[in-house]
Amino acid sequence: VKIGLKSFGDKPPISETINRWVKIHQCPQLPDFNKALSQFGTLVYQCEHQDGAVVVHLLEGHGHYWPGASNLLPERIAGEYHTHMQAPEVIWQFFRHYQLPRE
Repeated sequence: VKIGLKSFGDKPPISETINRWVKIHQCPQLPDFNKALSQFGTLVYQCEHQDGAVVVHLLEGHGHYWPGASNLLPERIAGEYHTHMQAPEVIWQFFRHYQLPRE
């Protein structure tokens, strides 16, 4: 990752991060894929031995800002602005569906 003239190391491919979580949670290597909209899709790796999943939301052509937030920066700085996903609602849906077991 390079900011200005200074390098801050390598950014690993997102696939490595996803595969790490899939392995930790013992999920199958192939996800179920649901492409809801042309620029928004979801990968779900349903865990076999527990009531859980690794869920990855894919945003194509999305700029660098929180999905669903106001666009406060110009496109030349933050990239394209889309409203295909409302991150707070998606996160709440995830936590309503998946809960940690009570001890």
